[in-house]
Amino acid sequence: DGANTFLATVPEEGVDSSQFNAVPPAGGGTKSSSTRPKTKAPLPEGFVAVPDAGFSADGFPLRIRCEEDGSLMAFIPSSISQQGTNDGPENAMPQIAVFLDAYYIDVAEVTLGQYENFRVGWKEKKNRTLQRPINVSSPDDHPALGVSWADARNYTTWVKKQLPTEPEWEKAARGPNGFLHPWGNGRAGWSPARTPNQIDAVMSFRADISPYGVYDLAGNAREWCADMYSPTPYQEATRNGETVVRKWAGPKRAVVANHRVVKGNGPDWMAWDRSPVSMRAPGPNVGFRCVLRELQPDEEEKKKGTTGRRKTAF
Repeated sequence: DGANTFLATVPEEGVDSSQFNAVPPAGGGTKSSSTRPKTKAPLPEGFVAVPDAGFSADGFPLRIRCEEDGSLMAFIPSSISQQGTNDGPENAMPQIAVFLDAYYIDVAEVTLGQYENFRVGWKEKKNRTLQRPINVSSPDDHPALGVSWADARNYTTWVKKQLPTEPEWEKAARGPNGFLHPWGNGRAGWSPARTPNQIDAVMSFRADISPYGVYDLAGNAREWCADMYSPTPYQEATRNGETVVRKWAGPKRAVVANHRVVKGNGPDWMAWDRSPVSMRAPGPNVGFRCVLRELQPDEEEKKKGTTGRRKTAF
């Protein structure tokens, strides 16, 4: 695939093959990442590029940091990605293709430490106390759990981000090749041992990292998405014969009242797994992470002041 094709060679005996350099093929550098882009795309206020992380071909930093909560974010390029499955539960069928514009997503889930700082700031500014996470006695580097959907959204507003849509979350997990799991299509090789619903400090498992460098999309917390829950969203999205769904905004209404989609930590660590969870009673293993989208608003849309809108596909 042009600049994304690499030559792999077997290392000589005694060399640790878990570390390697990927060198773009000759003549393919026009689309590869660079630390010196011709142009640098502007970032929203409150977000800064991570030095030496590199840039996309469009000039976007591959890693940025949110100054409000200190979170590291990974760049996800615009492309068509796979969503759902043809061999699984009905609520995740069929597999469809979704086009997404470029966006950033948190490398790790929102931690207890980050959420507690938000709660303190929220009370000081809004004069209103938010409910504490259910696992408040855990270390600060564990994901904040048991946070309602509304409070998760309040957090994203506080840090000038958004909750991910289902396709945004799943693309970050499956990568450009549509893997079943963040690490690929094979079975998980956890070291140390890991079981479903096990909660650890974020980024504890090196195997649970996606091709885009995002952690804990297989295990750790189940994570809120922006979408209202429907058991048949992919059928609805392609009901008019679309081969590629664009401008995904999810169902217009929740089939199960007050329920939104959560993803992650599903059976066999499958990235396409999805479930409905009550916005008000999320349960003890539900957390969240954030995205930053609409990085390249259309100039005409900017003049109209409509860049914040997302058209629904169904």
